[in-house]
Amino acid sequence: MKNILFSVFALTFVGCGSSLPNFVSMNDIEIAAYNRTVSAWDQVICREESHIRSRIPRRRCQTRMAWQQDIISAVGQVGTAGSGQDQIIVN
Repeated sequence: MKNILFSVFALTFVGCGSSLPNFVSMNDIEIAAYNRTVSAWDQVICREESHIRSRIPRRRCQTRMAWQQDIISAVGQVGTAGSGQDQIIVN
């Protein structure tokens, strides 16, 4: 029982650890300095985005690679959306 509890706590602390800083709390100068130290795809881009539930824009920071993957995912979702016609064929 103690081994299981220890394993759960150890995994929790390992999972919470992150090597990346909190980019949302950084200002633009700090992000620019960070971007000079990493490759192009690992550079951080921050955008102010509005949400449907709130009129207050939120700052969202991700790497260039993550933004690109979001765009590809969104395009894929639009491409796989149905045309609104019935898909069930009855003979």
